[in-house]
Amino acid sequence: MSRYFLLFAEIPYHNYTNSDIASYEGFYASVIFAWLSSYQFSLVVEDCTNKGRIDMSVETDDTIFLIEFKVEVMRKSTRQRVKKMYLLASVFPAHKKNVTEFLIEDC
Repeated sequence: MSRYFLLFAEIPYHNYTNSDIASYEGFYASVIFAWLSSYQFSLVVEDCTNKGRIDMSVETDDTIFLIEFKVEVMRKSTRQRVKKMYLLASVFPAHKKNVTEFLIEDC
């Protein structure tokens, strides 16, 4: 968990200067996508279901993680039962430019 927070803490301040990039969940999703890609997990972004989209699905040999990204406000996302699953929710207040809430919930 501390590595997750450190990942955003290591992004230099000047990357946000004169930019509203911290206001968009796509920024945070891209950082997490790049990080998880280095582990060679099976990743699907904007995973479409019959009920909507999941921001990111991460599949390992025996577990599926459904990740929802929200800037400022967190909403529960669609959940499906496949293998063992977790809902990971991250809240990124734009003015703090880092994670303020990180929740893991069994599905």
